[in-house]
This record gives sequence, structure tokens and C-alpha cells, in this order.
Amino acid sequence: MTSAEIANCNVRSLKKPLCFTTFLSSDLFLNSINLAFISETWLTPDIPDSFMKINGYCSLRRDQLATNSDRKSGSGVCLYYKSCMHVIEFSPEGCEKFEILWAKVRYHSKLFIYTVTYFPLGVNYGAELVNHLHDVTISLLLDNNVFSVTLCGDLDFLDISLLLSTEYNELFTGLTHHAAQLNRVLTTSDHLYDSAVTTKLTLQTDHLAIICAPKICLPQTNLKSVFVTRECVSKNYSLRVWMRRIFSLLRGSLTLLRPWVPSSTTLLMFIIFVALSEQSF
Repeated sequence: MTSAEIANCNVRSLKKPLCFTTFLSSDLFLNSINLAFISETWLTPDIPDSFMKINGYCSLRRDQLATNSDRKSGSGVCLYYKSCMHVIEFSPEGCEKFEILWAKVRYHSKLFIYTVTYFPLGVNYGAELVNHLHDVTISLLLDNNVFSVTLCGDLDFLDISLLLSTEYNELFTGLTHHAAQLNRVLTTSDHLYDSAVTTKLTLQTDHLAIICAPKICLPQTNLKSVFVTRECVSKNYSLRVWMRRIFSLLRGSLTLLRPWVPSSTTLLMFIIFVALSEQSF
């Protein structure tokens, strides 16, 4: 089992040369990330999903809104998650107006909701976005199947006082971009997390990534990065795998030999017979 590390970062374009093959894949594996919430992807619909592929991970994406297409820098959000995880995207009413992606993640029997949001500088729907986040969160928490809701993304200078005064708590309150706190991680269940820290990624961006360590464990998976020689399994886990394989092999061998192996009763009678025979001599 491994800690379900999550990361939130503004990458300022996934279209940069060698972004995937060298930097982003290395950051995900080196930091043992299971869920990565990416803002400012700068991706457009003409870019295929194959362009985003990272070995051992799947992805969901929501590209730049048409209403923001006149922006020079672009926007867009996406979510990377390990291929061993069960993640489903869903679209609450009204989300099409914003650069936001909602996803359901199931850890064992519990349902967790995650969302990645980007609030572009200069747009005028800030209050509407906050109301959307608030209303959707309230409706989700009324569902007995939902265990927690976590909001990640670059919210710029968006006023989120409504969220913080009601259902959300903030996991990290430090600076993430020069002298400002732009990247945010809010959750309705802060007691589920051990820590939240910032780190500088090898990916070329002037934003710090926020990495959180929830108190939730995921099934371990044997993944290898093509560019980083590092297994995502511990030595103890590997030992358990080999022990299970040896036990399975022995069990299979005994199954094949069963027709020629005497039953325990027959074997006991044979031992008694041999003992009596030795005494008679």
C-alpha cells in the first residue's frame, strides 16, 4: 500500500518541447504522485489525447473555453491519475461555463470527489464560479455515498471567502507564485490529510506545486518511468510478490501430484505398519 499523493500545479503550457518525455513524467514518478491536477495546459481541441500520454497514467482534460480564446497565454485544465485507479469524470449542471473538471475517485468502498479549476485573469465570472463550486459541493455532500470533496487549481485572486466560511478548509496557505498565493487546495475533510508542502518541479514553470499526502492508501502498482529508473514499489512489496508467486507455484505442484500422493490416513497407517514391522524384527 502507498500514500495517495496528490499534486496541484500551474504548468503554463503542456505544449513546451520535451514537456512530457522529460519533465512532467519525471515529476510525477519522483514525487510518487497518484493524482495530478494541472492548470494552464494551453491545450486546444486539435491536439489529440495521444500527445498527453504518460506511461502508467491516464488523463482527463478540459481545454480552453472558446470565450477565452482571445487570451494570449491560453488556459485549460487536466487531471492525471495512475492507471490502476478507478476515476470517472462527471459534469454538474452549469460547469460548461467555466474552466473546471469534476471527477469521482473511488478508494476501496469510499467515494471521493476532486475538481481542478482555473480562473483566468481578467474574466468577469468570479462570483458565478464561486457560487457554482459552493452549490455543487453542497449537493454532493448531501449524498451519503460521497466521503469528501477536494478542490484544486489556480484560482488567481478569486475571492473564495464564501467557500472557506462554509464547507471548505484550506490545506496550504503559503506563497505559490512569487509573492502571491495563486494555487489553492481546499477540502471538506482536512483531517484526512497528513501534510501539504510546496516543491519546485523540474517542469519549466514559475509556479510552485502543492503536494498533499492524504491518510488514504491505494493498491500498489508496478510502474516504471521510461525516463526515470525508479520502480513505484517498495522492496518489501516486491518480496511479498515473490513469496506469493513461490507459494502459488508450490500449490500448483501439489495439485498436479495429488493423484499420486496418499491421503493422510493412508500415510499414518503406513508409518504405524513400518514401526510395528521394525519391532517384530
